[in-house]
Amino acid sequence: MKIYTDAVKLLRERRLAVAAELGQIDIAVKALGGIRTTVFTTGRRKPRFSKAGRARIAAAQRARWKKLKAAQKQ
Repeated sequence: MKIYTDAVKLLRERRLAVAAELGQIDIAVKALGGIRTTVFTTGRRKPRFSKAGRARIAAAQRARWKKLKAAQKQ
């Protein structure tokens, strides 16, 4: 188990070193020519629906439930 903890420790140290190096490179590029830096997010962007769109979706789902319940009664 010690091998794994040592490996994880080494990887974390390497990640910090690479992050610091990238920061220095970004500073150099900005000084030379200027770049736009973007922040990457790790999550998916949630789709946004209008109130009318949500209402249509909800009505359609209620209709499906109603149809399913009617089929179960028979």
